Amino acid sequence: MLRTLVKRARLGAWWRYRELEASEPRLTYLFWEATLACNLACAHCGSDCIRGTDTSQELTTDEAIAAFDAASGAADEPGDIIVAITGGEPLMRPDLFTVCKAITDRGMRLGLVTNGFRVRKDTVVRSAVVGLESLSVSIDGLEPEHDDLRGIRGSFRRATDAVELYARAGFLKALQVSTSISPRTLPHLAQIAELVRDLGATDWRILTIFPNGRASQERGLRLSRGQLRDLFTFIRDQRRAGGPVDTYYSDEGYLGPEWEGEVRPYLYSCDAGIRVAGLYANGDIGACPNIDRSLTFGNVRTDDFGQVWKTRFRRFRDRSWMRTGPCADCDHWNACRGNSLHLWDVKKNRTKVCHLKWLGKPSHRDEN
Repeated sequence: MLRTLVKRARLGAWWRYRELEASEPRLTYLFWEATLACNLACAHCGSDCIRGTDTSQELTTDEAIAAFDAASGAADEPGDIIVAITGGEPLMRPDLFTVCKAITDRGMRLGLVTNGFRVRKDTVVRSAVVGLESLSVSIDGLEPEHDDLRGIRGSFRRATDAVELYARAGFLKALQVSTSISPRTLPHLAQIAELVRDLGATDWRILTIFPNGRASQERGLRLSRGQLRDLFTFIRDQRRAGGPVDTYYSDEGYLGPEWEGEVRPYLYSCDAGIRVAGLYANGDIGACPNIDRSLTFGNVRTDDFGQVWKTRFRRFRDRSWMRTGPCADCDHWNACRGNSLHLWDVKKNRTKVCHLKWLGKPSHRDEN
């Protein structure tokens, strides 16, 4: 019980600090949804991307570069901004490395998220030339589970080959494997951990599958309460043991005093609109790409990115409107604030996922 009380006090202090940060927003992380085109059709895709997606409304090369010109001025120094390139599959975009070079030429830092399927030796060389600093490759289990989830046989081998190619090149500051855990992959956590280490990754980012996009129709991919607690126990033990790979649960939501500070190297916060912005494939300006698209505040074809960042993100910075429904009387409100915005159901005006409810009451052993 004492440990839980200490954690509650720590979380309270953390959120008072976060309130100060929200009052002085500073852009440090910019998602670029480079394209909605994809070469796979994954069952758990939060963006609902498919092969053959219409890309006719996506930003041209010149429009994308102009957008990053404007974005580079939204921070005190361009080097304060990390541009994280997502999709769809970013490597489907023919001019990707041209735009990447423009991003780093303007002083911003660069990361890339990929399924690895199109990575070849020349991809790694071009990545080094444009100044890529970090890479995240999705490997969602061992070979049978990964290939089934991704919908194409051989996608596992392409993904593992991609990690090995970048690991051998040795120029990245961070080489991450990202794994979405389902009931089918949960029993293989130890084997996946060994695989990630052997591939040469520096980080293992573990996610649970949340109900967005196609994943909202795939209820069998969600973990049960007991399975989620088993996953967290595994991650906590991995973190306590240490080792060459930094293993952590991705920043999906508020986990409560029992697990905050145990499965991540940071305490929960949703930085959308406070530290994080997003540039979507069609030029819309929002925050992280998984947030409901009704929460966009302009388009780079008609609006200045810097002005939008400064003046139109109030709904992200003041979350009082989210204190409704089950959240209205929750005694964890000050730490949670309605959970992450990408889990918010705009139509129902409530969170889609409450991790506290999902996890259930902690055991006496875990509270002490």
